[in-house]
Amino acid sequence: MGSVVISQVFNGHKDLTVDQGLMVTEYFALGKLETDYFLLLIGFNRAANYKLKEYYAEELKSLKTRALDLREYLKKNTELDDKAKQRFYSDWSYSAIRLTCCIESINTPDEISKHLNLDPVAVKEKLQFLLNNGLVTENGGKLDLGTSTTFLDKKDPLINTHRKNWRLKAMDKFSQENDLFLVAPMCLSKDLKKKLHTKLLKAFNEVLEEVPHADAEELICVNIDLFSVD
Repeated sequence: MGSVVISQVFNGHKDLTVDQGLMVTEYFALGKLETDYFLLLIGFNRAANYKLKEYYAEELKSLKTRALDLREYLKKNTELDDKAKQRFYSDWSYSAIRLTCCIESINTPDEISKHLNLDPVAVKEKLQFLLNNGLVTENGGKLDLGTSTTFLDKKDPLINTHRKNWRLKAMDKFSQENDLFLVAPMCLSKDLKKKLHTKLLKAFNEVLEEVPHADAEELICVNIDLFSVD
């Protein structure tokens, strides 16, 4: 793509072609959703027929909605049956015990109990539940994650229980100096709120992409609250 063409595009005298747009997305290593959105924008700008512009406008609106859905950023989740879901999401410790199994230095129920400061008998009982449901595996005495992730749809009635459990756990840690507890009430535009929402999800996704390639050393919890106060 020549410098003259680029200058004309930046000055608003010319639109990129779809081919050129795809090259731009590859250069900046955009993700699938970002690439789709950028190419739709090009189609919208180049469309001469109002019906075609309406089509692109609807597609752009649909992609915006998808971009704000956390499921777009997570890999295929583990589907537990309803009874198992009720139990797993009833207490933060089920998730904590499961995730602790991926830490290399922790291999036994007693080590999990000591690390999480939980009752050893309760840990063994909950660990058996996790093993029975394929959420944890045991090979040669080594405990490990059975599946990559669990996920609740935002419309699932259990989601609020899950959120409350971990936020209550976070409250126990408020005095920790080395952790981050960010509270930032602010006034901003609706467009900037959406931008912040998207950037937070993108940053979270970038970390998730690195998780399988890094040795697990610590169990953490990320709580992000972004909501309208009214």
